[in-house]
Amino acid sequence: MPFASVSFECWADGTALGEQVAIVGSCGALGNWNPAKCLRLDTRPPCGTPDAASGAIDRIRKKPFPVWSTCAELPLGDLEYKYVVVKGEGEVSWEGDLGGPNRKISVNSADKFVVRDKYWYPAPSWTTPGAFQVEGSGATKLPSPTLSNIYCCSFNIRYDTPESQEHDKEDRWDLRKDAIIKFLHRRSFDIIGFQEPCVHQVQWLFEQLWKDGYSYVGTGRESDGSGEAAAIFYKDDKLELRRWKTSWLSGKPNEAGSLLPGASHCPRTLTCLELHGNIQGRTYRISCFNTHLDFVGLKEKNFKVQTAMAELALRLMDDFCPTDLVPSLRVLTGDFNSVRTAERSPYAVITKAGYQDAGQDDTLPTFQGFDLKGGTCQANNEIGTIDFIFAKGQALKVMDFEAVQENYVREGEKRTRQFSDHLPIAARIGFPVTVSPYPVR
Repeated sequence: MPFASVSFECWADGTALGEQVAIVGSCGALGNWNPAKCLRLDTRPPCGTPDAASGAIDRIRKKPFPVWSTCAELPLGDLEYKYVVVKGEGEVSWEGDLGGPNRKISVNSADKFVVRDKYWYPAPSWTTPGAFQVEGSGATKLPSPTLSNIYCCSFNIRYDTPESQEHDKEDRWDLRKDAIIKFLHRRSFDIIGFQEPCVHQVQWLFEQLWKDGYSYVGTGRESDGSGEAAAIFYKDDKLELRRWKTSWLSGKPNEAGSLLPGASHCPRTLTCLELHGNIQGRTYRISCFNTHLDFVGLKEKNFKVQTAMAELALRLMDDFCPTDLVPSLRVLTGDFNSVRTAERSPYAVITKAGYQDAGQDDTLPTFQGFDLKGGTCQANNEIGTIDFIFAKGQALKVMDFEAVQENYVREGEKRTRQFSDHLPIAARIGFPVTVSPYPVR
């Protein structure tokens, strides 16, 4: 009997500690409706918890809570199923009560599929005709995982400022987040390095993007996992997560919330992520790094603190990357709070270490502020370009780069607005035609 590989992902944010989401359904792999033989799903700690600072994945590609996931080999044809929550002592709670309609999928070819659902909280009203639709059910065929390039984005999205903060009161997060999501949907980046999002912003972005195939790694910079995060989002239907780690740019990189002497009161982190992709039938390692360096000295063009952080980040990146013979690419995204032209700067030490500036021919300042008058925001020439995408790899090719100048019009207004006080930047990085079996060092 032919089978298909089906990945199940379920958004279930109502589970308590010790509970686990599972599937029961109409075939043997799903327990033949016997809860005792259910297929269990798994998850990992979300942004905002100290446990989210590092990890590795074996067999199951876990997504952050509240998404639960697993993979199963299912027979071709029409299948029915339900989600259940299994409590620690084995008690089972059925979604939507046992009497509600079953979810249905049709798997008609021996390919790879993904099913993305939301657990029914609270139970829908089954008795009201037309009141309920099976949201998210249905198996979607996964695209071919073979890659020829990686579409990367670095985006300082501006943290969620209080309403009382006057200078971006009209452009606070709640008023622009929907426009940001529409932009991200349109672009469909493979990898996004975000700077400045607070934990609740990361979780909101994940809720909006997970059905597009995104997962993420990263945690808040404070000692308890709260605060801003240098989160990396990636398309996990194309790229396989292997491991990740958050390090602090200080004298104690493994100590959450630690500070570098001379820096501001804000801890600074480096998020490290190892992904594997299929390039010309071979495994290719893509090591992704994302950071937001300190602002001390920016206006004075004294980048001593930022340079020390960049040197530390380079050592941490070298330590994170294995030395085996898997062909490799490194991508570093971030807000570096420093410019290209300074002789002693992060830019100088990073490029000296062999990293290529994907936007080296683009001089558009990336920090622009929120335009208060409408129209196109005037470039902040005094500060200049401070957001970069760097890449390092054997015979890599930057196919195109863009400092994105898109904007949006809010309902009821005629003026245009920016997504953030920084421009998002994007680069498409191509792989060599012939992959050589040597790593990047």
